[in-house]
Amino acid sequence: MGQALASALLADPLVSKLTLTDVFEPNVPNSNTQTKVETRCLKADLTSLETCQSLFTPDLNLIYILHGIMSGAAEANFELGLMVNLDSTRQILDVLRQTNPGVKVIYPSSLAVYGPPATSTTKITELHTPVPGSSYGAQKHICETLLDDYSRRGFLDGRTCRLPTVCFAECSLVLSTGNLIAASRSL
Repeated sequence: MGQALASALLADPLVSKLTLTDVFEPNVPNSNTQTKVETRCLKADLTSLETCQSLFTPDLNLIYILHGIMSGAAEANFELGLMVNLDSTRQILDVLRQTNPGVKVIYPSSLAVYGPPATSTTKITELHTPVPGSSYGAQKHICETLLDDYSRRGFLDGRTCRLPTVCFAECSLVLSTGNLIAASRSL
């Protein structure tokens, strides 16, 4: 998801700077258009306060928080799931509200916040009360609620979008992702 989003941002004429981070140094995605976007690709540990303080500077005006330990891995390793999915997300939000109050933050969440459907034909909508059935779903729901509160207080301009759960045939390859994309737009 991070590479697809980065490609779209590189093609956006309003984007002037783009910072991509991951637990491994990410590549600049291929783009079909010529871009003059200043791009930085960094290997970064988003659980480190010092790393977050150096990454999140006042010149950024749009942050996508994509990092996380995915569903099965968060269930298998509770402590790691808490550290990456919850603690580091709160740390990022706190650094942002101190260094860049009011910045727009996009937080892709998951339908895992709703837990398993009652039946195979149950249609999940926004009217359903979130009742996570996994540690991952609980962590995502807590982060959504925290971002909502930071937005209510005017600390940040938060947006959450809940994405469907995706199943991969090679689940062992998707245990951990550490994507964060920060973009500066010329307005």
